[in-house]
Amino acid sequence: MVASGDVQQRGRSSPRANTNTERSEKYASNTRTRESTGKASEERENVEKGNGRLLLVSNRLPITVTPTPNGDFDFVASSGGLVAGISGLAARMPFVWAGWPGIPVTQNSQSHVQEKLMNLHSAIPVFLPDVLVRDYYQGFCNRILWPLFHYHPSELSFNAKHWKAYQTANNLFADALLPHIQPGDIIWIHDFHLMILPALLKEKLSKSMSPEKLETIRIGFFLHTPFPSSEVYRILPARKDILRGLLEADCIGFQTYDYARHFMSSCARQLILGLHCYPDGVEYEGRKVKVGTYPIGIDPEKFRTGLQTLSVQLEISRLRTRFPNTKIIIGIDRLDYIKALPQKLHAFSHMLATHPEFQNGKCVMIQVAVPTRQDVLEYQNLDRVVNQLVGQVNGQFGTVEFVPVHYVHQSVSFAELVALYAVADVCVVSSTRDGMNLVSYEFIASQQGQHGVLVLSEFAGAAQSLNGAIIVNPWNTEDLSNGMYEALTMPAKQKQANFAKLDRYVSKYTSERWGTTFVNELRSLPNSFDGKRLVKLEASECMVKFSMSTKKKVFFIDYDGTLKSNHALPEFANPSKTTRELIRRLVSLPNTYVYIFSGRSRAYLDSWFADVGVGLSAEHGCFYRHPPNRIDESLIDALDGEGVISPISGSPVVSNMTLQTSLSLSSLPLLGESSIPVVAAPLATRSLKNIPALIPSPIQFNSPLLRHVSPFKIPGNSSSLSPKMGAGGSVGSGSGGIMRPPRRMQRGWFALVDQEQGDGFDARGWSEEIRPLFQYYTERTPGSFVEEKEVNLTWHYRNADPEFGIWQAAELHVNLEQILSHLAVSVILGNKTVEVRPSMVDKSTAARSVIHDLGQIGELVDFACCIGDGKTDEVLFQYLNETFSDENQQSVTCTVGKKLTNAKFYLGTVRDVEIFLEEFIILASIGTAGNNVSASGESGGSDEGIVVTSVKTNGNEAN
Repeated sequence: MVASGDVQQRGRSSPRANTNTERSEKYASNTRTRESTGKASEERENVEKGNGRLLLVSNRLPITVTPTPNGDFDFVASSGGLVAGISGLAARMPFVWAGWPGIPVTQNSQSHVQEKLMNLHSAIPVFLPDVLVRDYYQGFCNRILWPLFHYHPSELSFNAKHWKAYQTANNLFADALLPHIQPGDIIWIHDFHLMILPALLKEKLSKSMSPEKLETIRIGFFLHTPFPSSEVYRILPARKDILRGLLEADCIGFQTYDYARHFMSSCARQLILGLHCYPDGVEYEGRKVKVGTYPIGIDPEKFRTGLQTLSVQLEISRLRTRFPNTKIIIGIDRLDYIKALPQKLHAFSHMLATHPEFQNGKCVMIQVAVPTRQDVLEYQNLDRVVNQLVGQVNGQFGTVEFVPVHYVHQSVSFAELVALYAVADVCVVSSTRDGMNLVSYEFIASQQGQHGVLVLSEFAGAAQSLNGAIIVNPWNTEDLSNGMYEALTMPAKQKQANFAKLDRYVSKYTSERWGTTFVNELRSLPNSFDGKRLVKLEASECMVKFSMSTKKKVFFIDYDGTLKSNHALPEFANPSKTTRELIRRLVSLPNTYVYIFSGRSRAYLDSWFADVGVGLSAEHGCFYRHPPNRIDESLIDALDGEGVISPISGSPVVSNMTLQTSLSLSSLPLLGESSIPVVAAPLATRSLKNIPALIPSPIQFNSPLLRHVSPFKIPGNSSSLSPKMGAGGSVGSGSGGIMRPPRRMQRGWFALVDQEQGDGFDARGWSEEIRPLFQYYTERTPGSFVEEKEVNLTWHYRNADPEFGIWQAAELHVNLEQILSHLAVSVILGNKTVEVRPSMVDKSTAARSVIHDLGQIGELVDFACCIGDGKTDEVLFQYLNETFSDENQQSVTCTVGKKLTNAKFYLGTVRDVEIFLEEFIILASIGTAGNNVSASGESGGSDEGIVVTSVKTNGNEAN
């Protein structure tokens, strides 16, 4: 985007007009403000209610710092669009601007310059050495990010030294800001120069402030340029580092919806672990980051007032005298390849050739091209090409008295700029990519009473906002040429109607409103540092709680994503020797039981852990097995003759409830709105149009899918366990859980779902009905496959295209919920999986059963530790937190990876879990080495021959 300041600046002006941050003035007391709409006024009132300061951070300070002959410095405020953007804020809240002063400052002068800038302009200078500016600004920013973000990857030249300089410069910004940040501050970072600054600030603030103070700080980021599609962005070698840097902000703003969508798409593709996308943001490492669209505007009053000045009126008179009875087309651009000046000149030439009535002085193009980066070869070549094209057009269509193209290769004053806008009949913006392009806004603001026509590239961000412009494709010469001709010949009434819409938008959505809206949005978000701060789990802290136990200890450890990195194919997900040995050593600890909980099948878990001495739970709680020692025999003896009793009802659970409904997969009703992002209900419906051939006949009233449903509800909260309860106790979690006693199976396994038809839930009937639907999506999602277990049915898409897999999973999820809405089954969106399973069973169900069964044989538990990484572990975290919540019962709940969770602790990776277990086992072994250990009795969960009758802890004896 090109703002008025960009065409006026000379000398060391910024090469990026899209970044008005680099030439903007300190907002002084005489800055005029205006009320735009009632809503804008309300937004300002919201700002006034807030506390703290606004710290605005941009690459360049809006102040021109000039050395004087006597060794001092002059400080002159400059103007720009970003200053206007904060005009509605600066008068209502304390305000500080941080950025590079634009010149090298010696070490001896830095303190003097710093003091002057703060006292005179409330500005914080960030001093950058010349060499760093060259590699960071001219190197990484202008040679890598700028061409990439504007879809010119051929101009990209990656250099590791430039990336290192970019990191160093961002670190210097963070160091300069750190002493000035106070509790309650709002930090607003601008543009592609500082994309990793949010993460650096978070890291440094975490070390220098208390958590309570950190909770009051907000960090926002706004990108003024486009954000490229994920296919273009992936070219960048530092792509993940930049995304991680941005995601530490609380709110990330873009000019258009497309740019925001591209950013979220890149996040989904590049940061698969620990990130979930939503329509209005992403969840990353336990935080929700707002991602929004905030199109910037201008200060239209500046141009409307400028029209009334004498200097502008004189310039208007001069131009009209110079071009009487001539249609005037103007172009105001920097000489940059993204502005498509060659395409514009070709289209103008084509228009003159196909419409000769505009030759011979009837139409003139005045093209202002502000010089930029004249030392760069690509720009030198562009300058040469543009000059050649200007000569060709003037040579072909010019005369002795008249030339059709007036090429101004220099900056122009504000008066000249406003006059050009005012006299123009047509303004042509032909950018091949532009974040917004404010020339289009400035043209409208300066056209009062003229009703000029705007020809606007569809690739400029403004094209999504300015309804009333003629939208063209600059890559299509004929389309751009036709747009010029249409603008020149448009009837007066049509011009007036179009201009009215444009003027209304430009007047309403001003830069002031933009700034106020963004800051209000940022202020209204939850705390930058979430109130529930996850703490990294340390082995020593877990050992403290472990040592407080006077009874039995239980570890519930997830498998995939916790003990083993996620792998879609079960045959390649087997545990390493290190993992097996760690578990074996953990099991050997006195009075300790270890259970591995997984979504994998019983067969896989048996093959991996049968000889390790652990308990197991398969298919997310559908089956469980105790450690293969005397507990199984003891439990069987305890149950003999008792039957299976419901701990709530006191009688055997009997259910003969049936549901009879006729459903047809081939004739689904219109799907309603889904809470899952990216899915559209009509699309989800359309995708099933052609699947009747794959789907069996409609479900009949006697279908096993509907016939064997026994939703026995527990009224109120689950009761506490007692020694007289049947095996397994209550199942489900919290209020309204489902009561399902376990069934004894072979090899020591217990089932919490029935496998046989006839007494309730048929674990196989429903899978037969939905298998064709899973197959349908598998065939249409390359890299996906279906895993069929004894009870659960899982669709894996870990090896599919990330974005397409998410889309297909969301659509499958919606359709499954529609089809299975009357059944006692749940559709679970997991980590790159969609799983259908019985709704009355989850991991907490199995954990309750385990703890209850231990109580049946007198093994009371007062310490529980759970480590897991997925959504299926959250209900278990919650259950343990609530159950082991007093001083006599200790729990440790730990998630893997930072995320929104019910767990109290976190570990970063699978490797961190290994390290934690290793350290904990060492500490626990040392802690129990001196205890009074008898040679008779048993170790709770060990089958390794270690037998312990009692362990004295804090003077108490635990049996």
